[in-house]
Amino acid sequence: MFEVDTNLWLQQFDSPWVLAWMQVVSEAGRSWVYSMVLLVLAFGFRLRPMLGVMLALVLAGMVTDTVKQGFALPRPSEVDARVLDKGREGNYLVADGAAKTFWGLPSEAGIAAARGTGDHDYGFLSGHVAGASVWAFALIGLFALQRRRWAWLLLAWPLLIALSRLYLGRHFLADVLGGLAAGAAAAGAAVLLMRMTQAGGVRAGRAWFFAAMVAMALCGLSLMVAPLDPYQAGSVAGALACIGWFEWRGWPLDAAPPARRALRVVAAVAFVTGTGWLLGQLHELGGWPDGHGVSYLFAALGFPASILGAVWLAQALGLYPPASALDPARR
Repeated sequence: MFEVDTNLWLQQFDSPWVLAWMQVVSEAGRSWVYSMVLLVLAFGFRLRPMLGVMLALVLAGMVTDTVKQGFALPRPSEVDARVLDKGREGNYLVADGAAKTFWGLPSEAGIAAARGTGDHDYGFLSGHVAGASVWAFALIGLFALQRRRWAWLLLAWPLLIALSRLYLGRHFLADVLGGLAAGAAAAGAAVLLMRMTQAGGVRAGRAWFFAAMVAMALCGLSLMVAPLDPYQAGSVAGALACIGWFEWRGWPLDAAPPARRALRVVAAVAFVTGTGWLLGQLHELGGWPDGHGVSYLFAALGFPASILGAVWLAQALGLYPPASALDPARR
């Protein structure tokens, strides 16, 4: 699955318009795009299920980046001179270093060359495909879509992203299949947690006990296991804390006229963006390098501070009903 046959077959259809279309699709699968769309849907549509999708996305991001840094495997365009890199020739590190069998790995020379570049931009797993997989499976699971056509449309998205990444020479078949599995697993975990907590009672208590254990384990592992980035581990813990707060204190009512929903989105985007910028400045002033343990705290506190702060701002502006007006069933 680390062969380049799939890449070369797709690239035989290379043309300016195909390249442009695949680049647009690939760019649409970046994490910042999902983040902005999720903010719009969370504050303009429904907060609870979209926070479940956010949890799945940060969980998938942590898994894919940990696997990337742990395995440190090259991309197709780096180990085969025939594979174009986003339509460009000559970006290879090794001319003939792809796997020769279906179950084989890239050559030792190819792996060493990729690791020797120092940019840590490895191929396995595909973060683009993992994110798209989360988007499809989490939305299907959290919204329990009744119309199959919507489910099929959502499932087409990770396949389209996978196609674009293969065509652009950025991933092997193994990379996209691994990303698809990682995204589906992360989405499944998030959907299970959200459903168990919504059920209440003993099941909810068990779910939150397990979630707390996961958050504490991630904190320790991020300090001891090099490939696990503390910031990403903290993001998962922060997402869990944010959801836990709302489950404890109650979820705000989503219902509102279109104008108020639009203003909620504007307020949320402004607050979350501003909070992220401020935390980035504080981290820079502290002089901590990337991967420092303090990044866990910044993420674990920053995620709920951004979302909770955005909700409180919207409530203060009268865009959400006040806490006293919460639906008793959601308290």
